[in-house]
Amino acid sequence: MESIDPAGFSASRVAPDCCFGDAPDIIDVDNMTPAAGGNEFIGAVRGHAGISKCRRSRSLPATRGEVGYAALDAGATDSRTKPVDKREVVAPIRKMTPLRHGQKPLAGRAALLAEEGTAASETTVEREHETIFRLAKAAG
Repeated sequence: MESIDPAGFSASRVAPDCCFGDAPDIIDVDNMTPAAGGNEFIGAVRGHAGISKCRRSRSLPATRGEVGYAALDAGATDSRTKPVDKREVVAPIRKMTPLRHGQKPLAGRAALLAEEGTAASETTVEREHETIFRLAKAAG
């Protein structure tokens, strides 16, 4: 798959720094995540503004039970059972990567428009204050 640069981590404490610094397109958390931090990591990612819309998947053993439900409650967008079928992983990545690549420029554009709207509102308020001041001065 083109334009995909995977990053793997063997320690769940290191991954957030990388994810929060450079927003990923897709996150896959394995059930073997050390220090039982997989669902906590998913929850932290879900709450982070820069990557909250990123697809978050959790790979779990066939007897996933409550761990799988906890992953979904923490913010995983889906989960899959091990052994993982390659097609089960590749198909969503092929579909979600172009979508995510389209979302990033739109988010930047939205932020720019918000800044421009704020600046325009501030200019309007300043003009209104000046107009009121001049009218009060002319009436007085």
